[in-house]
Amino acid sequence: MMMMMYMKLQDYEQSIFVDKYFFLLTIFISGFIWFIVLTWILFVLITRQKWGLDKETVMDLTEG
Repeated sequence: MMMMMYMKLQDYEQSIFVDKYFFLLTIFISGFIWFIVLTWILFVLITRQKWGLDKETVMDLTEG
């Protein structure tokens, strides 16, 4: 996303950087990234993932 913004600011001549297409492309990329984040959060909530390293685990590993 940052590379695309940089190319746009540097007046890189390409048809994808026409304002209408550029706007749609940035919306698509941002939407896809947010979809991946939401999917990951839902996966963590559904499977009830927990941090595997807690106080009891450390105490068991360092015991003796």
